[in-house]
Amino acid sequence: MTSLAHQFEQYGAWRTGVLQSLAEFQSWLQQYDLYDATADDRVQRIQSVLKSDRLKVAFIAEFSRGKSELINAIFFADYGRRILPSSAGRTTMCP
Repeated sequence: MTSLAHQFEQYGAWRTGVLQSLAEFQSWLQQYDLYDATADDRVQRIQSVLKSDRLKVAFIAEFSRGKSELINAIFFADYGRRILPSSAGRTTMCP
C-alpha cells in the first residue's frame, strides 16, 4: 500500500510529465507549421491550469479529536517527531 504522501508526489510527477509532453507537442506543431494563435491559446491555458493546480486537504472535526495527530502521522511520520502540537495543554484550537 502506498502512503498518501507518496501519492501526492506521484501526482506532482504526473503534472510535470504532462507539461513536458505538452512542450514537446508544441515544438512538433511549430516544426511542421501547424502552430497558430488558437493552438497557442490552448497550450497557454493548459500550462496555466497545470502550473497553478493545488491539491487541498481539509481535516474537519470538533477540537481534541485527533486531527493534528492524524496530520502528523500522514505528512510528518518520516521526521521522527511531531510537527504540530498534539499533547495535553498544547492545542491548535482556534477560539
